[in-house]
Amino acid sequence: MKRLRRIAKLVLLVIGWLLLTANALVFNNTTGWGLFLFYSGFLLVTLLSAAPSLKRVQLKTASVHYGQAGQVFTLPVQVKARRFWLPFFQVSLREDYAQGQQFFFYHGQKLQLHFPLILNQRGRFEKPPLVLSGGDLFGMILKDQTRRLPSTLYVLPKEDPQGKKLGRKVQQQLTNQLFGEILPQIKGYREYRFGDSRRQVDWKISARQRSLTIREQEVGQEIRPLLLFWGQEGPDFEVALSHYYSMQKELPLGTPQYLLGKTVQLVETERLFAEFTGFTEVPTTPTWKNQDLFVFYPKMDAQLQGKVTEWRKQNRVTLYPLIENETSAGSSAHHGKQVSP
Repeated sequence: MKRLRRIAKLVLLVIGWLLLTANALVFNNTTGWGLFLFYSGFLLVTLLSAAPSLKRVQLKTASVHYGQAGQVFTLPVQVKARRFWLPFFQVSLREDYAQGQQFFFYHGQKLQLHFPLILNQRGRFEKPPLVLSGGDLFGMILKDQTRRLPSTLYVLPKEDPQGKKLGRKVQQQLTNQLFGEILPQIKGYREYRFGDSRRQVDWKISARQRSLTIREQEVGQEIRPLLLFWGQEGPDFEVALSHYYSMQKELPLGTPQYLLGKTVQLVETERLFAEFTGFTEVPTTPTWKNQDLFVFYPKMDAQLQGKVTEWRKQNRVTLYPLIENETSAGSSAHHGKQVSP
């Protein structure tokens, strides 16, 4: 529609010039030639003022930007040009992003522009488009050019109060629970010897054998906390991910965590939360051993229950439902039992 309007304006300009030219030639009087010269001068100035190419304009921005879904964040862009002059100049993102910024008699000076963005969809967006427009002051001749910024926008999940509240509960549990606990493993049994600690006596076996029997133990591995997000696709997936993202931001930096989705990913940068996709088929997970697994999930089903049973053989497991209609959350979550490997 805009292009048709511009073409129509140009056609009207040409028709006007042709009519004035015909009028001057037919009547050959001072008034006719005066109007012809005035209009020709106006048309020439208009054409010359819109002549500079928009290709001379240089755009710079950071290669990576982060924002949150549903929240306003700012995209900074630096604009400059050499040997450039336009009576009217405008820089804008496409209409579905934000309004443009206009400048009059722009001569190529450096501009530091900031565009407010609101993107409701989580994800990664490559090379956002920027529209450059320019022309004469009267809007008779206008041109535009769409340029792609060499940048990537990572839109992270929304933060919500429910997730933050759960995060504070988990943080309290991490504080109260003794991590770094060494789990002893049974090496074998032998008869009691003078000087052995009574704590090593296995009273059940001693009663059966009618003699004191000692458990010989070797030092086990250290038990460590590990967060797991069960990213099963479904109607509650995005809500659960938003809750989990808000929850983990309340925990100390560096708390190890995995996102179990289409691929199993160790969280090292926040951008994973923007790119993360859920699974439809249960992924193959690492073989964790002597870990304190904190499992966050949208809903309990047979697939998750099977994984929990597998993990509990060599780990301690705590379950946290992320959706309100689940039966328990936080401190009332199901607690797994630590099993010595």
